Amino acid sequence: MVRSFGDFEFDDQRRCLSSARRRVRMSGQALDLLSLLVERPGDLITREEIQRRLWPDSTVEFDHSLDVTVSRLRAIGIWLRNNGDAVYATQRCRFPHGNIGAYTRKGNTLYTAIYFWPGRTMTIGGVRFKVQSARFLATGAPVRFMQRGSQLIFLDLPAKAPDDPVTVIAVECDSEPIQHALSSKADAPT
Repeated sequence: MVRSFGDFEFDDQRRCLSSARRRVRMSGQALDLLSLLVERPGDLITREEIQRRLWPDSTVEFDHSLDVTVSRLRAIGIWLRNNGDAVYATQRCRFPHGNIGAYTRKGNTLYTAIYFWPGRTMTIGGVRFKVQSARFLATGAPVRFMQRGSQLIFLDLPAKAPDDPVTVIAVECDSEPIQHALSSKADAPT
């Protein structure tokens, strides 16, 4: 059975959570707990019932396992609330090259999801558009950038990723964001 809640769909039989038709990766424990919670929306489900239903033969510390699992589910929800524009109603971007993240787009907005934080600068090569602005999607804080030929260079980034597990930079472009040839890369520290 498929159950919908908020911007999500959960398929019990396939054990799959999706948002905007994109699968949200989750561990088995998180999927088990989510299945129980969406099965009984609005009901109070005690820790004892969760343990009895989901981990009846558990020899590990149940309370800690449950706390970690709930924390993961909350983190997914918070990340999607802050960065959902990079997921909902977007298309895969015509950016075939890149080794530190993934790209989606909506209209002329490029969403750069950075899985492996590059440090203070990041270069995307082969761009065929002019950038009008760039910002961190979660906070709206502006991101400094410059364009040099077909390179888009994000400058003065924080030393550590501002979001966990993935930071998204939204880039407003003058036309459809397309990458010509080169890959995005992390620049050597200066």
